[in-house]
Amino acid sequence: MDDILQTRVTVPVAADMLRGLLAEGPLTALARATGSPDGDLRAMLAGSHLMGIAMLRFVLRVEPVASADIETLVRMLSPAIQHYLTGELATATP
Repeated sequence: MDDILQTRVTVPVAADMLRGLLAEGPLTALARATGSPDGDLRAMLAGSHLMGIAMLRFVLRVEPVASADIETLVRMLSPAIQHYLTGELATATP
């Protein structure tokens, strides 16, 4: 996984593949299924959160994320991902 992430962020073709996965992957399908008009934004927010965790865990190997058991990470991250996909999102005011 770490080699895949490193390659995908440093090689243009691989970066395009990763963008495609995020844009057309399961998070996008889930967000669109909610019927929310901002489903694509919600999916990218959730994807960016997960990509950040993946970078910490597999590429940078930052502790304690790198050695945390998967059940703990899922339990801790699930509410945030659920919020991105279905929760109330704050709107910026000019």
